[in-house]
Amino acid sequence: MAEIEFQPEKHTIEELFVGADYFMIPRFQRPYSWDPANLDDFWRDVVHDNSVGYFIGPMVAWRTASSPIRRLVDGQQRLTTIALMFAVLRDRLHGLGETKLAQGLHRYLEKTDRDNETHFTLQTENEARYLSQAIMKYPPDSTVKAKTDEDKALAKAMSQIARLIDEETGKRSDPVAWLKDLRDRLLGLRVIWVEHSSEDDAYIIFETLNSRGKDLEVVDLLKNHLLNKLRSDGNAAADVSRSRFNEMRFVSESDGSRERLDVNRYILHWWLSQQDYVAQRKLYRSIKDHVKSKPLA
Repeated sequence: MAEIEFQPEKHTIEELFVGADYFMIPRFQRPYSWDPANLDDFWRDVVHDNSVGYFIGPMVAWRTASSPIRRLVDGQQRLTTIALMFAVLRDRLHGLGETKLAQGLHRYLEKTDRDNETHFTLQTENEARYLSQAIMKYPPDSTVKAKTDEDKALAKAMSQIARLIDEETGKRSDPVAWLKDLRDRLLGLRVIWVEHSSEDDAYIIFETLNSRGKDLEVVDLLKNHLLNKLRSDGNAAADVSRSRFNEMRFVSESDGSRERLDVNRYILHWWLSQQDYVAQRKLYRSIKDHVKSKPLA
């Protein structure tokens, strides 16, 4: 295998969010999945246990030359959580009559490109009306309700973040000053940013790094790999391959009268029924090495 050339860069969240680039969550990435424990850990790291400039790990992306769109390979859970925290902070400052401060925060969530067209800093290839309209938009559209499982996960995370922020501001004699301090802590978070012009190489880099995000299971990695080979026709709403994969996983894992199925273990036994023995820790690599088709145009 040829050596992969890349140059890691140190960045703050402010440098990433305020620049001329936008972050895209590819359609085959897993949905937002941080649970209350993940959020509590992140909150303690940012607010209580560390000073400004806390390091939150590496992030990996790829993009074609001259494109302002950075397609996330690793880091979407952390960047999405930070965006949610910005949105709650913005709304709380607005509620306190601090309109300028709220607008100052919003520029990290929505900004204009070189053609003066406005776009959200964090975007998805899949339809994400709840994220864009009920969370990122300023002021948010309260008529847009959470419908999908991912919408509900985002709404639950927003509620938890709002509760944590409200608990802290309730202790402060100057809540605005504390909200500004939290803003600065978030903007000062540091990452090692790894970017490549090749999507395949970016995923190889990702697979060798340990992220602070929630670990991907075999089924998640397999979904990424297979859907990368099965390109959509450009219409996220008609992404049949992704919909079928998600439906299969939901039916397999949903609780019912029968015992819940461990999809990762099922994939292992299915693979062993057709191929030579492989340990579970090497299962994804074995499947990936076997599926070598080029991505469909």
